[in-house]
Amino acid sequence: QNSRRDVAAAMLRGDTTMNAGDNNMHYNHRRASSDVEVDVAEEDSAEDVAEGDHDGPAVGGQLPLPVNMHHTFTETENEEAKEEETTLSDAEKRFIETQKLIASQSIPTPTQPHVFHTPTLPDSKRKKILVTGGAGFVGSHLVDKLMQQGHEVIVLDNFFTGQRKNIDHWMHHPRFSLVVHDVTEPIMLEVDEIYHLACPASPPHYQYNPVKTIKTSTMGTINMLGLAKRVKAKILLTSTSEIYGDPQVHPQ
Repeated sequence: QNSRRDVAAAMLRGDTTMNAGDNNMHYNHRRASSDVEVDVAEEDSAEDVAEGDHDGPAVGGQLPLPVNMHHTFTETENEEAKEEETTLSDAEKRFIETQKLIASQSIPTPTQPHVFHTPTLPDSKRKKILVTGGAGFVGSHLVDKLMQQGHEVIVLDNFFTGQRKNIDHWMHHPRFSLVVHDVTEPIMLEVDEIYHLACPASPPHYQYNPVKTIKTSTMGTINMLGLAKRVKAKILLTSTSEIYGDPQVHPQ
């Protein structure tokens, strides 16, 4: 057992010859020959990589790089690419046409099935107009008229009595904007004209919350007058005929 251990230790040290006890066994360890064989194997692997053989394992922990990095398109692939470009071009054209159509008219809705056409005015003639209470009965019809004239309209309403369906046919239009806001609170906008229609009109509505009705008629009007003064805009204040007292003629 000691002889075998000595032989193993000698092989690890690189001794060329070692006697193994009585059997006179010779162990020739050709370390130099093994080193030469490893070097030759590495050179062969490097030559394989240079020749473009990528089926073998990676050398030095790195993957071999492909020699040809360019891809040659076939006629079929070229035709498919051209068809794809044509399809994208058609889609872009349809999108532009749709945008032009949307900017030139209203969309029919159950409440307003009629289509209103909107001309395009130059910037020098187009006005930015604020309509408070624009979602109500009178306000929505005023919005229709202003939009048909080609102006930019901003509707300000808190939907206390107004309804969104009255202006749904303009929601898509690029020159129409809706601001959900209570006129009793100040607001900062840049406009050229103001049509102040925000106030509950019918007796059931303004009698339901008389305090809010008074605030809308007073504080709301003060806020709109302050806005008109700040931006130097024209303002039209609408009111009910009840302020003139009992009517002499029916209907008024």
